Amino acid sequence: MASFGLAALTCVLHPAFAQQASRSSSAASGTANGSACFTATSPDAIVAGCDAFLAAPGQSATSDQRGLAFQRRGGARAALGQTEQAIADFRQMAATGFKVHEAQASIGSLEFRRQRLTAAEAGYREALKTNPSYALAHIGLGHTLVALGKPAEAVSHFDRALAVSANDAGALLGRGTALAASGDLDGAIRSFDAALKIDPRLLSALYQRAQAHNDKGDVAKALTDADAAVALASADEHVRALVYRGRLRNNAKAYADSIADCTAADAEADRLGLRDGRLRAAPQVCLGLAHQSRGELKEAFDSYQKALSWDRTDVSALAGKGYVLLQRGSYDDAVADFRAALKIDPKSQDALRFLGLAYSDKGDRKNADSAFAQAIAADPRDPWPLMIRAIAAARDGERERARADIARAIAITGDQSSDAILVRGAVAYFLGDIEKAEADMRSALALNGDNGQAWRMLARIHIRANRLDEAQRALDKAASLLPNDPTVFLQQGLIALGRKDYARAERELTRSLDINDKHAEGFAARGQAREGLGQTAAALADFRLAGQKLALDADSRAAKAVARQRLAALTAPPAGAASSPPKTASPSTSAGPATPTPVVAADSGRAGNSGATASPPAPSREPALPTPERRAEPYDSVYCRLVEGVFVHSRKYTGVEFESGCR
Repeated sequence: MASFGLAALTCVLHPAFAQQASRSSSAASGTANGSACFTATSPDAIVAGCDAFLAAPGQSATSDQRGLAFQRRGGARAALGQTEQAIADFRQMAATGFKVHEAQASIGSLEFRRQRLTAAEAGYREALKTNPSYALAHIGLGHTLVALGKPAEAVSHFDRALAVSANDAGALLGRGTALAASGDLDGAIRSFDAALKIDPRLLSALYQRAQAHNDKGDVAKALTDADAAVALASADEHVRALVYRGRLRNNAKAYADSIADCTAADAEADRLGLRDGRLRAAPQVCLGLAHQSRGELKEAFDSYQKALSWDRTDVSALAGKGYVLLQRGSYDDAVADFRAALKIDPKSQDALRFLGLAYSDKGDRKNADSAFAQAIAADPRDPWPLMIRAIAAARDGERERARADIARAIAITGDQSSDAILVRGAVAYFLGDIEKAEADMRSALALNGDNGQAWRMLARIHIRANRLDEAQRALDKAASLLPNDPTVFLQQGLIALGRKDYARAERELTRSLDINDKHAEGFAARGQAREGLGQTAAALADFRLAGQKLALDADSRAAKAVARQRLAALTAPPAGAASSPPKTASPSTSAGPATPTPVVAADSGRAGNSGATASPPAPSREPALPTPERRAEPYDSVYCRLVEGVFVHSRKYTGVEFESGCR
């Protein structure tokens, strides 16, 4: 639409207009400055010349000559960014009766450019009232209708433009855009093919055909088109082409190639001395996405910061930086970034869905639901807000709502979406239907064997069933697809804990907590590992921290309860010393379940960028954390019988199963 928008502004330098201007200039009376209105090529000179021409006293100019002067000045003012003045000129042009349909279409184009879509639609429709066969107005109206979410109606206007000019590559490009927006990817690709047959250098058609192939899952064809765009593009467009290919390569999990393209784009922009903030920010956003996909959160954060140093209004950079903060558990800072993005673009789907996710992960369901509702209203065809909301509802045990949301999401995606089936399995898992959850994970992986979240979820299911070898195999695959993922580290720690490999458990859990330390599970599990290593003071510190952290679901609440249990057991007074209990006790005096069952850490939904995937939540069952092997017989005394009564009382009123350290 951008290229059409400039054409509809009368194309100040277009040869046809130049010839007409020359004829009008010779016929018009006025000063030499006034004649510049029709002969100058610089926008500033055109404006000055037309000012003189239109203000000259005693003008004998015809209505058509005055109309052309308003048209020339309007086009020049538009080129200078003086939108209001340009629209005023085109209105005066229409009032002269000179090419009214072109004046109205130019108004529509200017309104479209500043995203006043209702006004743009009105301008184009006025143009078509005057000239129903004006192809440019049909094309402009078609693009406006796509932006208004009416792609089917848009197709009809592109078809009417093509009925006037069958070989109009721009109309074919627009038709493909509308078909893609309506979900007809095959039809869109055929339209892009036709446009490129007419104009093989039409970069917009290459980009959009690449996107359509990518949306169909044909990454090879998408990258072929992206390669062609990179080869064709020059100057600043070459920067855009490299960024586009870099983002496609990121989606294809070719992260090193993606980083290479984005880095090359940034270097090219430097070499060209480009100062356009939006264009300079794009390679850094591209780098941020690639680093984030590789789990390199510091590098991703730095790239987003650099993007924002070029363009503080870059919504993708704000949303990307916010998502890094979300991954690290800095929920309030993430919310601030998402809200900043929404002030710029209230319909940003990334910002809306991530905002809901941030609130959900910090336990604020009221604000989370509000954000999800806004995201659903902004784009009813986006399944992700529904899928993430389904996970949040399932995590809170809201069975009917969770199932309704995932059913709505699958109605949008179809039953061949690996991510949607993954989330359906996560909902089932959270609601306690473990067999259904496992079946869905296997179905999700059959659809996409590289779905890292599905492998991670399958590992969790195996951990719950104490099938640790199977869990490890699934988690190894998840780790290769989700490098540096804190939940993968946490689950590695849980497997090691289940195997009583306390040293590895402590190491993996620390890696997880170094990334996100806001939830209870990691501290509770690491406390168990440190207790097993005989590091009682460190274990006690972790158990206390677990009590201070978030516990948003049944599993995380179970982990928190076990942390309190171990804290009580380790600080219980020895027999005969009830009046003066020691602050700590050796693990040799602690008791726990004879057969440990690893706890499954909660993992709230995580969406990927510009296309990202959600991570499933934890189940509703409350398995216990493994505890270190008993190293000595527990105390059996009058004191133990007395303290057992205290713990029975505690269970009655708190629901927490404290261990006394007694048989």
